[in-house]
Amino acid sequence: MRVASFASFAASATTTTKPSTATRIHIGSCSDTEEFQPMWSTLRRRRGDAFFWGGDIVYGDRFSPEVERLPATYRAAQELLGALRPTPANASMLQALYGKQKRESGYAAYAASLAVVDGIWDDHDFGVDNAHGGTLDGATKDAHKAALLDFLDVAPDDARRAPGRGIFAARRVGDVDVVLLDGRYYREERGGALLGQAQWAWLEDHLAAARPWATATVIVSPTQVLASADRPRPAEGWFEYPAERQRLFEALARHNATAFLVSGDVHFAELSAYACEGGGRRRAVAELTTSGLSHAWGSRDPAFYDSRALHRFKHFAMVVHQFILRRFVWTYQLPGGRYHLGLNAGELDVDAEAGTLVARALDHRGRVALERTWALEELHVGALGAGPLACAPAAARASRGRGAALGFAATYAVVAAPVVLYLALTLALAYRVLRCVWATLSPDRLSRARSLSDLVFLV
Repeated sequence: MRVASFASFAASATTTTKPSTATRIHIGSCSDTEEFQPMWSTLRRRRGDAFFWGGDIVYGDRFSPEVERLPATYRAAQELLGALRPTPANASMLQALYGKQKRESGYAAYAASLAVVDGIWDDHDFGVDNAHGGTLDGATKDAHKAALLDFLDVAPDDARRAPGRGIFAARRVGDVDVVLLDGRYYREERGGALLGQAQWAWLEDHLAAARPWATATVIVSPTQVLASADRPRPAEGWFEYPAERQRLFEALARHNATAFLVSGDVHFAELSAYACEGGGRRRAVAELTTSGLSHAWGSRDPAFYDSRALHRFKHFAMVVHQFILRRFVWTYQLPGGRYHLGLNAGELDVDAEAGTLVARALDHRGRVALERTWALEELHVGALGAGPLACAPAAARASRGRGAALGFAATYAVVAAPVVLYLALTLALAYRVLRCVWATLSPDRLSRARSLSDLVFLV
C-alpha cells in the first residue's frame, strides 16, 4: 500500500478554499450544550457542502444535583469504578437540549449555509452512557429517535420515523455516498450483534443501488471501527464485535465500493488504517476519528463537570497513553503521531477528477491538526473481489501478548508516578510537621500551658 506524505503533527495554517472539483463534507461529534462551541465559525469559513453529526449531539444523561455537588475528582473515580451512573435521558429533556443546540448562534448560522445537515446518535443522545439496544424499551427508543429527527428536520414520511426501526440512513452529496450507521438501536452486549439484521439487509441493498454513481462511500459510525481490542474498559468500538467488522469490510468489497470510515465518541482525533488483502491484491481501509466539538482530552478549558486540576491530569494521562501505546499496542493508528487531543472537527475533500480523498482534523482555530491524502484507488476495496478478506492493522505489528502487557504496565506506571510522588511528598511534609510539634511540646512546656491559647503560644 502506497503511503502518502503526512502533514506535520503540529497544527498548521491552511487555505479555506476547496478545490473546485471536490465535494467537501464536514463531520463532528461530542457537543455539549453546557459548553462553549467555537468550532461552528471555523467550519463555516471552510465552506463545506454538508455536515453530518457523528453522535453525542447533546448529553441527555446527567447526574443528580446531589452527585454534581460531589468533588469532581471523587465523582470521576466513582464513575470509573462503576459506583456512579448518570440518570438516563427522557424525551422531553432531549427535546429541550436539541432546541438549545439548534438556537446556538454559531451552529444556526453554519447549518443555514449548508445544503445537507444530517446525522446519527451515540450513547449520550440515545439515552445513557455506553447504552445498548436493550437498555431502553422500544417505545422509549422511538421517542428519543423522534426528538433527534425533529432536530434534524427530517421529513414526516422519512423511513427513519417508522416505529421499531433504527436511525440508519444514507445521503447523497454530489458524487459521494454518505452512509450513517446506527450503532445503538439494535446493539447487543459485547460479542453479540451490533447493527442488527434489518440494518444489514438495508446496507446491502443500499450499497448495491449506489454502486453505479458513487465515487466514494463514506461510512459514518458513532464508535471507532478500526481501534483494537487493547483498550481499557469502558472503551467501546467495533473491536467488541469483530465478526461484524469483518462483515462490513467484505460487504464493501462485494459491492465494489471505494470506502472511507469516519467515527467519533473518544474526545480526540486520530487517523487509522487497516490493510486488506484478497484476490491477490491489497487495499487500505482507512478511518478518521473526529470527536470533541465542545470538550476534549486536551482542550484548554475543562468541561463544566471537571475541575481544572482533574482536567489537566486527564490530559497528561492521555498524552502518556498515546505516547507509549501507539508505539507498542495501538497498531491500527497511522504512524507518525497521528492524533490530536484538542477540540476538533473532521473534513473530507473527495475529488473524482484528481482521484483523491483528503481527510483532515481541524482545530478550533481552523488549523489543520491532522491530514492525510489517499488516492481513491488505494481505498477501492471493491478491487479485492467478493471472496474472504484478510485484514489487519496497516502498521503490521503484533498488538497482543507480552508487548501489550508491557505497554500498559509502562503507561500506568508513568500515569501513577505523579500521584505517588504527590502523596509521598504530602506524607513526608506531614511527618516533619508532626515531629516538630512533638519536639516542641515537651512535658515541661505542657505543664506550663494553662489554656489552649497558652498551648498555641508555646508551639
